[in-house]
Amino acid sequence: MLPQKQPIERVFSELVKALQSLIGVSRDVVHGRGLVAKTVLFKGEIIVDPTSVYYPGAPKSKENGETFVKTSDGFFKIHSFVNETPKRLAFAYLCNEARERRPNVAYCRSHDGLRPVLGLKVLTPLVPGDELLCVYDQYDDDEDIPLYDPPPSPLSPPPKIHR
Repeated sequence: MLPQKQPIERVFSELVKALQSLIGVSRDVVHGRGLVAKTVLFKGEIIVDPTSVYYPGAPKSKENGETFVKTSDGFFKIHSFVNETPKRLAFAYLCNEARERRPNVAYCRSHDGLRPVLGLKVLTPLVPGDELLCVYDQYDDDEDIPLYDPPPSPLSPPPKIHR
């Protein structure tokens, strides 16, 4: 008889399946690989990425900014740092930068029911096949980039992933 998954592993697995039902990885995008919508996503929805890892404080090393997303009180690690093995990445790492295009998602702090996680807040409605595009440096000191970083509240329920 095979051992049953622990409850936290089962919840994580369900969250990843929910994420994969909303977005997918495609090679048919502008910058090589990227995230695309698999279903209609409405403005204001939050796509929760349970594969991101939150750390309070600032990153201890001078890592490339593509390996983490800064918040007002910490950072979300979305890719292994240079000397780490095994190499791992979060789904959010595959969100391409908008560059000459308008971003249609923004990084945000969210919660998966277990812990803080990185979310992608939908800024404009998306249809299946649309590439998700964000601004990489949105948590730097650029005042012209609007931040979506609500203060964490233990009383707030986790956001709905899909309507």
